[in-house]
Amino acid sequence: MGGVSIPEQPPIPGYEAIRLLGINRGAVYLARHSGSGALVVLKVWHTEFAGHARDLVAPSARFNHPNIIRVLEMGEFEGRFFCALEYVGRCLADWLQEGPLPDVEVARVARAVGSALQYARDQGMVPLSLAPTSIFLTDEDVPKLSDFCASETFGRPPNLPPPALMPPECVLGADNTSEAVLVYRVGALMYELLTATRPFAADSAAATLMRVLYEMPEPAWQVNPKVGRHLDALCRKCLAKEPKERYASLRDLTDHLEPFASS
Repeated sequence: MGGVSIPEQPPIPGYEAIRLLGINRGAVYLARHSGSGALVVLKVWHTEFAGHARDLVAPSARFNHPNIIRVLEMGEFEGRFFCALEYVGRCLADWLQEGPLPDVEVARVARAVGSALQYARDQGMVPLSLAPTSIFLTDEDVPKLSDFCASETFGRPPNLPPPALMPPECVLGADNTSEAVLVYRVGALMYELLTATRPFAADSAAATLMRVLYEMPEPAWQVNPKVGRHLDALCRKCLAKEPKERYASLRDLTDHLEPFASS
Protein backbone atom coordinates (compact mmCIF):
# COMPACT_ATOMS: atom_id res chain seq x y z
CA MET A 1 0.00 0.00 0.00
CA GLY A 2 1.19 3.53 -0.66
CA GLY A 3 1.27 6.16 2.04
CA VAL A 4 2.37 9.64 2.97
CA SER A 5 4.54 10.93 5.78
CA ILE A 6 3.10 10.67 9.30
CA PRO A 7 1.92 14.04 10.64
CA GLU A 8 2.21 12.80 14.21
CA GLN A 9 2.80 9.54 16.02
CA PRO A 10 -0.52 8.25 17.45
CA PRO A 11 -0.02 7.78 21.21
CA ILE A 12 -1.24 4.20 21.36
CA PRO A 13 0.83 2.05 23.74
CA GLY A 14 2.17 -1.13 22.21
CA TYR A 15 2.20 0.11 18.60
CA GLU A 16 4.82 1.89 16.52
CA ALA A 17 3.46 3.78 13.51
CA ILE A 18 5.38 3.23 10.28
CA ARG A 19 3.45 5.36 7.82
CA LEU A 20 0.10 7.00 7.34
CA LEU A 21 -2.22 5.13 4.96
CA GLY A 22 -5.15 7.52 4.95
CA ILE A 23 -7.35 9.98 6.83
CA ASN A 24 -11.14 10.05 7.02
CA ARG A 25 -12.84 10.51 10.38
CA GLY A 26 -9.69 9.14 11.90
CA ALA A 27 -6.15 8.28 10.89
CA VAL A 28 -5.19 4.89 9.45
CA TYR A 29 -1.59 3.77 9.92
CA LEU A 30 0.57 0.87 8.96
CA ALA A 31 2.04 0.01 12.34
CA ARG A 32 4.11 -2.60 14.12
CA HIS A 33 3.00 -4.37 17.27
CA SER A 34 5.79 -3.78 19.79
CA GLY A 35 5.49 -7.19 21.42
CA SER A 36 5.25 -9.51 18.42
CA GLY A 37 6.78 -7.34 15.72
CA ALA A 38 3.79 -8.13 13.48
CA LEU A 39 2.53 -5.55 11.00
CA VAL A 40 -1.01 -4.31 11.64
CA VAL A 41 -3.40 -1.68 10.35
CA LEU A 42 -3.94 0.76 13.21
CA LYS A 43 -7.03 2.98 13.05
CA VAL A 44 -7.24 5.89 15.49
CA TRP A 45 -10.25 8.19 15.99
CA HIS A 46 -10.47 11.40 18.03
CA THR A 47 -13.02 11.76 20.80
CA GLU A 48 -15.81 13.26 18.67
CA PHE A 49 -15.92 10.18 16.44
CA ALA A 50 -15.05 7.56 19.08
CA GLY A 51 -18.63 6.48 19.74
CA HIS A 52 -19.46 5.97 16.07
CA ALA A 53 -16.19 4.09 15.51
CA ARG A 54 -16.79 1.83 18.50
CA ASP A 55 -20.27 1.00 17.28
CA LEU A 56 -18.83 0.01 13.89
CA VAL A 57 -15.88 -2.01 15.12
CA ALA A 58 -17.15 -3.78 18.25
CA PRO A 59 -19.55 -6.23 16.52
CA SER A 60 -16.87 -7.18 13.97
CA ALA A 61 -14.40 -8.00 16.74
CA ARG A 62 -16.16 -11.33 17.32
CA PHE A 63 -16.00 -12.36 13.65
CA ASN A 64 -14.04 -15.50 12.83
CA HIS A 65 -14.18 -16.16 9.10
CA PRO A 66 -11.30 -16.84 6.67
CA ASN A 67 -12.54 -14.14 4.28
CA ILE A 68 -12.98 -11.32 6.81
CA ILE A 69 -10.18 -9.12 8.16
CA ARG A 70 -9.62 -9.91 11.85
CA VAL A 71 -9.89 -7.28 14.58
CA LEU A 72 -6.86 -7.97 16.76
CA GLU A 73 -7.38 -5.39 19.50
CA MET A 74 -9.44 -2.33 20.27
CA GLY A 75 -9.56 0.14 23.12
CA GLU A 76 -9.27 3.74 24.25
CA PHE A 77 -6.29 5.87 25.21
CA GLU A 78 -6.18 9.56 26.08
CA GLY A 79 -9.60 10.26 24.59
CA ARG A 80 -8.97 8.32 21.38
CA PHE A 81 -10.56 5.08 20.25
CA PHE A 82 -8.30 2.70 18.35
CA CYS A 83 -8.39 -0.71 16.77
CA ALA A 84 -5.64 -2.89 15.35
CA LEU A 85 -6.55 -5.01 12.33
CA GLU A 86 -4.92 -7.87 10.51
CA TYR A 87 -2.63 -6.38 7.86
CA VAL A 88 -3.07 -7.52 4.26
CA GLY A 89 -0.83 -5.67 1.86
CA ARG A 90 -2.84 -5.39 -1.36
CA CYS A 91 -6.40 -5.27 -2.64
CA LEU A 92 -8.41 -6.36 -5.66
CA ALA A 93 -7.98 -2.90 -7.19
CA ASP A 94 -4.23 -3.56 -7.40
CA TRP A 95 -4.91 -6.76 -9.33
CA LEU A 96 -7.38 -4.97 -11.63
CA GLN A 97 -4.67 -2.52 -12.69
CA GLU A 98 -3.33 -5.38 -14.82
CA GLY A 99 -6.73 -5.72 -16.54
CA PRO A 100 -9.88 -7.82 -15.99
CA LEU A 101 -9.48 -11.00 -13.95
CA PRO A 102 -9.82 -14.47 -15.52
CA ASP A 103 -13.21 -16.13 -15.12
CA VAL A 104 -11.93 -18.73 -12.66
CA GLU A 105 -10.48 -16.05 -10.36
CA VAL A 106 -13.65 -13.94 -10.50
CA ALA A 107 -15.73 -16.98 -9.56
CA ARG A 108 -13.33 -17.91 -6.77
CA VAL A 109 -13.39 -14.39 -5.31
CA ALA A 110 -17.17 -14.13 -5.64
CA ARG A 111 -17.67 -17.44 -3.82
CA ALA A 112 -15.43 -16.29 -0.97
CA VAL A 113 -17.23 -12.95 -0.78
CA GLY A 114 -20.63 -14.65 -0.81
CA SER A 115 -19.57 -16.91 2.05
CA ALA A 116 -18.31 -13.95 4.10
CA LEU A 117 -21.53 -12.00 3.41
CA GLN A 118 -23.67 -14.89 4.57
CA TYR A 119 -21.60 -15.25 7.75
CA ALA A 120 -21.82 -11.53 8.53
CA ARG A 121 -25.53 -11.29 7.69
CA ASP A 122 -26.28 -14.14 10.09
CA GLN A 123 -24.84 -11.85 12.78
CA GLY A 124 -26.76 -8.77 11.69
CA MET A 125 -23.87 -7.09 9.85
CA VAL A 126 -23.22 -6.03 6.25
CA PRO A 127 -20.09 -4.61 4.59
CA LEU A 128 -19.96 -0.88 3.98
CA SER A 129 -18.36 -1.50 0.59
CA LEU A 130 -17.92 -4.37 -1.86
CA ALA A 131 -15.64 -2.46 -4.21
CA PRO A 132 -12.25 -3.78 -5.38
CA THR A 133 -10.60 -1.11 -3.20
CA SER A 134 -12.17 -2.56 -0.05
CA ILE A 135 -11.52 -6.27 -0.64
CA PHE A 136 -8.01 -7.28 0.28
CA LEU A 137 -5.80 -10.15 -0.89
CA THR A 138 -3.31 -12.15 1.14
CA ASP A 139 -0.03 -13.37 -0.33
CA GLU A 140 -1.93 -16.56 -1.22
CA ASP A 141 -4.64 -14.51 -3.01
CA VAL A 142 -7.25 -15.20 -0.33
CA PRO A 143 -9.85 -12.38 -0.48
CA LYS A 144 -10.76 -10.65 2.78
CA LEU A 145 -13.55 -8.16 3.47
CA SER A 146 -13.31 -5.29 5.95
CA ASP A 147 -15.41 -2.48 7.43
CA PHE A 148 -18.88 -3.72 8.40
CA CYS A 149 -21.85 -1.94 9.93
CA ALA A 150 -25.06 -3.06 11.57
CA SER A 151 -27.72 -4.00 9.03
CA GLU A 152 -30.18 -1.42 10.33
CA THR A 153 -27.73 1.46 9.74
CA PHE A 154 -26.59 0.55 6.22
CA GLY A 155 -27.95 2.90 3.58
CA ARG A 156 -28.30 5.77 6.03
CA PRO A 157 -25.76 8.59 6.34
CA PRO A 158 -22.84 8.14 6.70
CA ASN A 159 -23.15 4.49 5.59
CA LEU A 160 -24.24 5.11 1.99
CA PRO A 161 -23.27 2.83 -0.94
CA PRO A 162 -22.13 4.40 -4.24
CA PRO A 163 -25.05 4.97 -6.68
CA ALA A 164 -23.60 2.54 -9.24
CA LEU A 165 -23.72 -0.28 -6.67
CA MET A 166 -27.28 0.26 -5.42
CA PRO A 167 -29.91 -2.16 -6.75
CA PRO A 168 -33.08 -0.63 -8.22
CA GLU A 169 -35.28 -1.42 -5.23
CA CYS A 170 -32.90 0.44 -2.91
CA VAL A 171 -32.93 3.50 -5.15
CA LEU A 172 -36.71 3.44 -4.63
CA GLY A 173 -36.37 3.15 -0.85
CA ALA A 174 -36.52 -0.59 -0.14
CA ASP A 175 -34.51 -2.47 2.51
CA ASN A 176 -30.78 -2.20 1.80
CA THR A 177 -29.80 -5.46 3.50
CA SER A 178 -32.07 -8.18 2.11
CA GLU A 179 -30.38 -11.26 0.72
CA ALA A 180 -31.49 -10.25 -2.78
CA VAL A 181 -29.63 -6.95 -2.34
CA LEU A 182 -26.47 -8.77 -1.27
CA VAL A 183 -26.70 -11.09 -4.28
CA TYR A 184 -26.97 -7.97 -6.46
CA ARG A 185 -23.91 -6.44 -4.79
CA VAL A 186 -21.89 -9.59 -5.53
CA GLY A 187 -23.06 -9.39 -9.14
CA ALA A 188 -21.91 -5.76 -9.42
CA LEU A 189 -18.52 -6.73 -8.01
CA MET A 190 -18.24 -9.64 -10.44
CA TYR A 191 -19.04 -7.39 -13.40
CA GLU A 192 -16.28 -4.98 -12.41
CA LEU A 193 -13.78 -7.81 -11.99
CA LEU A 194 -14.73 -9.32 -15.35
CA THR A 195 -14.62 -6.06 -17.30
CA ALA A 196 -12.58 -3.58 -15.21
CA THR A 197 -15.60 -1.21 -15.42
CA ARG A 198 -18.58 -0.64 -13.14
CA PRO A 199 -21.86 -1.97 -14.53
CA PHE A 200 -23.78 1.32 -14.51
CA ALA A 201 -21.07 3.96 -14.75
CA ALA A 202 -22.27 7.36 -16.07
CA ASP A 203 -21.21 11.01 -16.03
CA SER A 204 -23.26 11.95 -12.96
CA ALA A 205 -24.94 10.35 -9.96
CA ALA A 206 -28.38 11.12 -11.43
CA ALA A 207 -27.50 9.50 -14.77
CA THR A 208 -26.06 6.51 -12.93
CA LEU A 209 -29.27 6.03 -10.96
CA MET A 210 -31.35 6.22 -14.14
CA ARG A 211 -29.22 3.46 -15.65
CA VAL A 212 -29.61 1.39 -12.47
CA LEU A 213 -33.38 1.76 -12.65
CA TYR A 214 -34.01 1.23 -16.36
CA GLU A 215 -31.02 -0.36 -18.13
CA MET A 216 -29.04 -3.56 -18.01
CA PRO A 217 -25.29 -3.26 -18.44
CA GLU A 218 -23.63 -4.29 -21.66
CA PRO A 219 -22.92 -8.04 -21.48
CA ALA A 220 -19.55 -8.64 -19.87
CA TRP A 221 -18.41 -10.83 -22.78
CA GLN A 222 -18.97 -7.90 -25.17
CA VAL A 223 -16.77 -5.66 -23.02
CA ASN A 224 -14.18 -8.41 -22.49
CA PRO A 225 -14.30 -11.18 -25.12
CA LYS A 226 -12.43 -13.54 -22.76
CA VAL A 227 -15.47 -13.77 -20.46
CA GLY A 228 -17.39 -17.02 -20.82
CA ARG A 229 -21.05 -16.72 -21.82
CA HIS A 230 -22.25 -18.91 -18.93
CA LEU A 231 -20.45 -16.89 -16.27
CA ASP A 232 -21.74 -13.70 -17.86
CA ALA A 233 -25.28 -15.09 -17.66
CA LEU A 234 -24.75 -15.87 -13.96
CA CYS A 235 -23.52 -12.32 -13.37
CA ARG A 236 -26.51 -10.82 -15.20
CA LYS A 237 -28.91 -12.95 -13.16
CA CYS A 238 -27.43 -11.38 -10.01
CA LEU A 239 -28.05 -7.93 -11.53
CA ALA A 240 -31.67 -8.60 -12.49
CA LYS A 241 -33.96 -5.61 -11.89
CA GLU A 242 -36.54 -7.71 -10.06
CA PRO A 243 -35.21 -9.25 -6.81
CA LYS A 244 -37.21 -12.46 -7.39
CA GLU A 245 -35.32 -13.01 -10.66
CA ARG A 246 -31.94 -13.15 -8.89
CA TYR A 247 -30.51 -16.17 -7.10
CA ALA A 248 -32.73 -17.10 -4.19
CA SER A 249 -29.96 -16.77 -1.60
CA LEU A 250 -26.23 -16.22 -1.16
CA ARG A 251 -25.80 -19.97 -0.66
CA ASP A 252 -27.66 -20.61 -3.93
CA LEU A 253 -25.31 -18.17 -5.68
CA THR A 254 -22.14 -19.69 -4.22
CA ASP A 255 -23.36 -23.17 -5.20
CA HIS A 256 -23.82 -22.01 -8.80
CA LEU A 257 -20.35 -20.40 -8.78
CA GLU A 258 -18.58 -23.58 -7.65
CA PRO A 259 -18.12 -25.16 -11.11
CA PHE A 260 -16.62 -21.92 -12.48
CA ALA A 261 -14.26 -21.55 -9.51
CA SER A 262 -12.80 -25.03 -9.94
CA SER A 263 -12.51 -25.13 -13.73
